[in-house]
Amino acid sequence: MELSTELFEETIRRLKGQAPYGGHRNRNHPRLGLRCRMKIVQVNGRGLGASMDVWTRDISRSGIGIISSKRIEAGERFILLLPRGAGDPPLSLMCIVRNCDDLSGGCFGLGASFEAQGRGVGVGGNSPAAA
Repeated sequence: MELSTELFEETIRRLKGQAPYGGHRNRNHPRLGLRCRMKIVQVNGRGLGASMDVWTRDISRSGIGIISSKRIEAGERFILLLPRGAGDPPLSLMCIVRNCDDLSGGCFGLGASFEAQGRGVGVGGNSPAAA
């Protein structure tokens, strides 16, 4: 799944990211360096797990790089809550982890791709704000 050009540009404007950088040359979509804190909610076989704060590394139209204090294995899913404008609820994006690298200091670098967005992805009664 890819974010629409309009949604991607709006998200970047609101989050005030950095200028794009090259990254891997074989990427379909350039990555934009982005450093901010966001919430994710892990998804497991029993439903939604606890929410946790992560730091973003970069974002593209098809995925995101984050730094987490918890290892999340390739193939696992989480819901990313993208902040919106003041008073607007966050945008919920279902993501699948593509890779997880050990970084120093007990941190993990995750690469994830977007799978779905919208109402079917919502966190319902398990709102991360309440967690």
